[in-house]
Amino acid sequence: MRDFTLKKYKDLCLALLDSGYTPLTVYSYLTGKQKSNKLIVLRHDIDRKPLNALKMAELEHELGIQSTYYFRFPYTFKPEIIKNISE
Repeated sequence: MRDFTLKKYKDLCLALLDSGYTPLTVYSYLTGKQKSNKLIVLRHDIDRKPLNALKMAELEHELGIQSTYYFRFPYTFKPEIIKNISE
């Protein structure tokens, strides 16, 4: 089943949090600032539809989750959306 809806992503995020996992950005993981053994690195490669990435980032913000977003240049490189996600 390939269900990439925002609702399914929210369900996944909630399951991770409920299971005691600590979501990390790539930077946080590489700098080793977390001491928990239950870690998950969230990295999103944005190959198309950058507006959907913004919606995912808003959802993550609501849940207190931080993640890393990689945008393809020049295809999905939208500075205004990237700025909104980083804030």
